[in-house]
Amino acid sequence: MLQNFIEKEHIGTLLKNVSLKTKTSFRIGGTAKYFIEVSSVLALIKLIKFLKENNLKYFVIGKGTNLLFSDEYFDTIFISLNKLNKSIKITSDKYFVEAGCCSIKFGKKMVKLGFKDAIHLALIPGSIGGMVYMNASAFNHSMKDIVYKVMYITKDGILKSITSSFGFDYRTSIFQTMDVIIVGVYLHFKIKNEEAKNLYQKYLSIKKTTQPINSYNAGSIFRNLKDIEVWKLIDALGFRGYEIGGAKVSNIHTNFFINFNHSSFNEMYQLIYFVKRKVEEKFQIKLTPEIKIITKNNISPLQKKELE
Repeated sequence: MLQNFIEKEHIGTLLKNVSLKTKTSFRIGGTAKYFIEVSSVLALIKLIKFLKENNLKYFVIGKGTNLLFSDEYFDTIFISLNKLNKSIKITSDKYFVEAGCCSIKFGKKMVKLGFKDAIHLALIPGSIGGMVYMNASAFNHSMKDIVYKVMYITKDGILKSITSSFGFDYRTSIFQTMDVIIVGVYLHFKIKNEEAKNLYQKYLSIKKTTQPINSYNAGSIFRNLKDIEVWKLIDALGFRGYEIGGAKVSNIHTNFFINFNHSSFNEMYQLIYFVKRKVEEKFQIKLTPEIKIITKNNISPLQKKELE
């Protein structure tokens, strides 16, 4: 039924029994029974309506840069937005970008044009939709500085847009409380600087020396606190380089955990939970995961209580 619908309506590509290890930056995860790469926003709308009508569960995935999947077999239908990767120039400083567009690729293009407030895009791996969802930031620039409109699809398959009240805060947006799929973003770059390219190279050099960018990781594991950088707490406990199986606290940045030797989900999960618990015991500080931890029984897009 699903395959016939996809072929008849030209929804995209249907893949079966896909390893989730190949779809995440952690290189950890089980198998997705169905993995659909949608070809357009219209195709996605049709698909969401079809899935709702047939009471079929789904999970939307972008570049998989902040996800930790369990090693289970997922019957849930996975929907990839990676083919929604177009960017359209509206004016000299305004662009419409589809949600699946690679943030680094698009960001580099904007930096070459001299936009200083695109530098964080060029430095953070992921998709544009994911960047908005997390209000991603780097070196004092974030998505809240450049987003002026967001298009999304509701769980009923209705295309809507929002032009204000994005709820942007540290690693937070209103979309984290909405059961919707971001499909397109309107960006307005306001800072043009001749030094943009040089600044990008400077920040990239800093990133290369302070983050384990050449290893399998999902970025920062825990959100920083208002006045405290989490890596300092982890470092104070002596966990730099600490290992559980194939999972390891990075020697370069202790808020980055790496899959250095074919880590299983359980090994990485145990390492995350162990560090979280020890920080709470020592400093009476409760850490909040920045990544999403996905298991077969916890695959809702509105996760509230990871690692409680």
